[in-house]
Amino acid sequence: MDKETVDWQTRQLYKYRAFNANTLALLVNRDVYFAGPERLNDPYDCQVSVIAAIDAAVAQAGQETARNVVDKLERVRKLSEILTKMERDTRRVGVLSLSQDNLNALMWSHYADEHRGVCLGFRFSPKITEYHKKNKIIGTTECHYCRNNPFSDFFIEFAQADELVPWDEFWPVIISLGMASKSEAWRHENEVRVLRTEPGFVSFQPEELTEVVFGMRMDQRAKNTVRNILSGDDWAHLKYRRVVKPDVGFGLALVDE
Repeated sequence: MDKETVDWQTRQLYKYRAFNANTLALLVNRDVYFAGPERLNDPYDCQVSVIAAIDAAVAQAGQETARNVVDKLERVRKLSEILTKMERDTRRVGVLSLSQDNLNALMWSHYADEHRGVCLGFRFSPKITEYHKKNKIIGTTECHYCRNNPFSDFFIEFAQADELVPWDEFWPVIISLGMASKSEAWRHENEVRVLRTEPGFVSFQPEELTEVVFGMRMDQRAKNTVRNILSGDDWAHLKYRRVVKPDVGFGLALVDE
């Protein structure tokens, strides 16, 4: 789904988790959950209005730009039935939220029970990261962080272009913006999300889980529980590390466990 092609198989992606029944089920059942937008902690997630953005862009263009720009935007606005359906579909998707960073102190605190949980490192196969009909996977994209409705600026740039963007280039950008735009306030999460046509579980293979990072406050009994679940030949490749405080500063560091 990204404008630039990314080989997600080469990227380590992380899931911060509290040590709880759901996390243990993830490991035992070998599946990850794609949440519906209503279960995401950002109330704007997958809820950005395309129609409102077009109206705002038309109003702005009418004040600042040439008539031909307004005309182009009006042509897009005539697609309101299609765009309204897209808004509805976007609000029904399943989202697997991941990070490219395993040493984010805020995320350890927020998503991993104040450093008492784990951070699971994955390298997913194309069956999870790329379009896959059976798994109902749409694709994978990095989040776009914006100060305002991301569609407004997109529509102005689109209308100001010398030539109309071909439909097969226009539509994927609209879909990606709708499903992966977040406020600047969330930029620290460095999020990558895998998108699915509906919420639900998708199985992963043991080799796709490559690393387990224990939080600095995770107790030994909890660590032992995780190791016991992930024992056996299927998990022999796993790398275990834990977070520690460095000698200087307020950052985080990793050591082998």
